[in-house]
Amino acid sequence: DDTPKTAAWASLICGAPEQDIKDMAAIMSKQNNVILATGTAAARCTGVENYPQMIYTIGLMGGHMGKQGNAVFYNLTAMNYVTKAYTGARGRAASSIQNPLKFEAEPGVNLAGIPSVGRNLIAAPLHWRNMLEGKYTSYGAHSQQESPNPYNSGVEHDINVKFIWNGCRNFLSMSIDLFNAVKVYRNCEFVLTNAIYASTVARFSDIVLPVPSKWEGSFDHAEYAWPSGTVNRYYGVDFVSANYPVCEPMWECHSDDWISREIGARLGFDPDEIVATDAIQSYFNCMAGGVATDEDGTEHTLLTITQDTIDRHGVELEPQEGEVDFEEFVEHGGYQYPRSKDDAYAKRYCYQDFIDDPAANPLPSASGLWEIYSQLKADNFNTPDFVDPETPMKPYPNYYEPTIGYEKTFSDWDKQIKGDYPYQFFTFHPARGSHSDNWSLIGKELYPHSLYINPVDAQKEGLEEGDTARIWNPDGGCILRRVTLMEGVMPGCLGLAESAGNLDLDESDPEHWIDRGGSANVLTPAVRSNYMPGLSGYNNGIVNIEKYEGEPVPPDCERDIFQIEEQ
Repeated sequence: DDTPKTAAWASLICGAPEQDIKDMAAIMSKQNNVILATGTAAARCTGVENYPQMIYTIGLMGGHMGKQGNAVFYNLTAMNYVTKAYTGARGRAASSIQNPLKFEAEPGVNLAGIPSVGRNLIAAPLHWRNMLEGKYTSYGAHSQQESPNPYNSGVEHDINVKFIWNGCRNFLSMSIDLFNAVKVYRNCEFVLTNAIYASTVARFSDIVLPVPSKWEGSFDHAEYAWPSGTVNRYYGVDFVSANYPVCEPMWECHSDDWISREIGARLGFDPDEIVATDAIQSYFNCMAGGVATDEDGTEHTLLTITQDTIDRHGVELEPQEGEVDFEEFVEHGGYQYPRSKDDAYAKRYCYQDFIDDPAANPLPSASGLWEIYSQLKADNFNTPDFVDPETPMKPYPNYYEPTIGYEKTFSDWDKQIKGDYPYQFFTFHPARGSHSDNWSLIGKELYPHSLYINPVDAQKEGLEEGDTARIWNPDGGCILRRVTLMEGVMPGCLGLAESAGNLDLDESDPEHWIDRGGSANVLTPAVRSNYMPGLSGYNNGIVNIEKYEGEPVPPDCERDIFQIEEQ
């Protein structure tokens, strides 16, 4: 594009000093062993369609793939390595059955006219306002896992959502554009929610069905309540979790499987067509299929399961001998595969066969080699009416201005003049919770849900530590939060932990709602990314901030806890 991509050019966008950029480039050169390990937070931004290709291109330029002591991968869970032990053939306890509900409908659209599988998908950041408008435009798939072209020109669809059944998702906390999400819930004729606790989504439901947590499990087979078996995908490649209950289901809760069977029976279905195998039996089927893999690739049985264990759990299973006794497996919470620094896995590196003999072990690319120029990628994106023909996707990883992000905080980029929304707003995973889970009173006291701001920006806005600030975005989202001054936050950026527990809506002005609970996704932007409709800008929204002159918000640990009264 005739713009030299110098360190000075990059510094203006990312904020890193020019010399730091040059030093980092030198460190990543082929003279050094380098591991480029990127987290997944980059995917929580608009305008990052080229980021994966860029990371691998940098890795290839430095020779950091296929060599001992070098690597390029996207996640520290190291799922690119060999799994050495796991439970079950697929690591799942539940059986796979067909949906017994049969209907005639447009391909890729379910009975209610909502996109389900296939290509008729709603752009993720727009789905709440699309539901309010009663129509949406689909562009095909949300990923490039299909070939040829997974995208298509825009196709208009009507959508009319009358019923929402919330399973494992707290949509009124963990999705973009929350004010419009609330309006969708209120517009529905009926909302049903399975919930462990009084979550935000439960608050806006007509009926709430209490379900057990992952720590609860019933020895009564008819309850269908037992933690699922698991493959060690998120636990590291050497550890398998036991996932055994620590207590019976408490109070009046029932499992999701039990609820589905009971509702299905009342609708005239055979419950066994909905959930065929009870949870305990399914769990042990999974555990019995567990294997451990030796260094030479030989698999053998992971768990010893005795007749006493089978009798105690009331399952149908043949006793078996394995690497570790099931009771010991449960007692220790799992199984740690034995490792040593000199074992075969420590010496293994990816693409070893290709490096040793590229001709005999070609890669699945057009040339059989590593490629940093992908015409297939460009052709997949550059569909009429999907991508702006003035800015087509390139076959190589170039930088472009995101539809919303840092550049949009300026009214004049060339003169570096800030606009009406001068701050980039980003979210992060907090220490006190996980998404919308585990927001305990102790956690709220230890880790206040503050808005983090650089002291330079705080002084400019007349804010001091502990002040209540009003933060708002171009879409009408508005929250109140106490501020915490932190040097580690870049000037021009504001950080707030994703999720907060409960929305605390102030609707005293019907035209201008305020969330006094500080839910970050009130402010995340409902804006489609440049090329992929599935990307969401959780980390690069734009906002403004000012000191709030009204009633200050109390600390989270002093707020009333929302409760559902039994009726």
